[in-house]
Amino acid sequence: MTIRRPFKIDGTTGLKQMTDGELDYISYLTRVAYAALSNGPGHITINSAPAGYSSIGTVDDETRDVGRSQSNIGDVHGVGPDNGNVAAPGSLSTVTYTLSQNYNNSNDVPSTSNWNLGPLVSVDASFNNVQPLGYIDGVQTLQDVYDTLIDPIVQDIEGGGVGIFRLATSSPGGDWTSTGFSMANRAVDPNNYNGPSTTTYTLYKRTSETSPSVVRPVRKDTNGGFKEMTNTEITNYTLPLLYNRINEGNRLVYTFGGDASGIDAGSYTETHHNSTTNASASQLVSGHTYYRAVTGLSSELKYLRLKNT
Repeated sequence: MTIRRPFKIDGTTGLKQMTDGELDYISYLTRVAYAALSNGPGHITINSAPAGYSSIGTVDDETRDVGRSQSNIGDVHGVGPDNGNVAAPGSLSTVTYTLSQNYNNSNDVPSTSNWNLGPLVSVDASFNNVQPLGYIDGVQTLQDVYDTLIDPIVQDIEGGGVGIFRLATSSPGGDWTSTGFSMANRAVDPNNYNGPSTTTYTLYKRTSETSPSVVRPVRKDTNGGFKEMTNTEITNYTLPLLYNRINEGNRLVYTFGGDASGIDAGSYTETHHNSTTNASASQLVSGHTYYRAVTGLSSELKYLRLKNT
């Protein structure tokens, strides 16, 4: 692991290496740009999986369209009908939800121009060999960039910052935005003849947080000097490298299923009745009216989790 700290412009000493806290601004810019994407690399979808997406888990939402049905089969002198005489409550339906994650852009790196105009670092202790981060004596190397910038960005997302996803029945807060993807749990009440009620689970992502102090790295200027990088130049450099890092060593990899290990990113509860009662006498209305109701309530809890690297 090699940390090569980028230089910043210091008002009194010229160039000075950035501290860990000052690198936070690069992480913030990158994560805000990442979260602003629509279904970008690493993003999650529900029942939508273009090429390059992989399933991270499924669930079946089952329900009947009513909780109780009734049949008036006439006066049978107190002898209850069998199940074949009274229809089961409505019809059974199943909706399958598949969560998928975008693993495209896994080989992305900045363009040549963005590489060459990347944050400047010292390759040796004497500060005599200054090159863009990601180069050692003109040879391109990703590991230094990962160690210095990208893996800390991943850690900031895993820590709950901008860029993390969450599955919930309501927004986790004002810093979160709906992705437009949702799933439902439908549940009927065995005590009435109504259709199912619906609980909607929406997939959110965190898209904003308080900005840290603004400290930008410097790059080589076209005239041979040094110049502070712009926000756009920073994200043009870091975003492709973040895409490249996704799904390497489980970085920014989500799972959806019965395993609760990992970083909490929400959950989904599916409930359904898996059987129906025998027909039961209800009341005398020009003969016996019988009903059948759903029974055997089952519940299944599915966890959305972000692997902890």
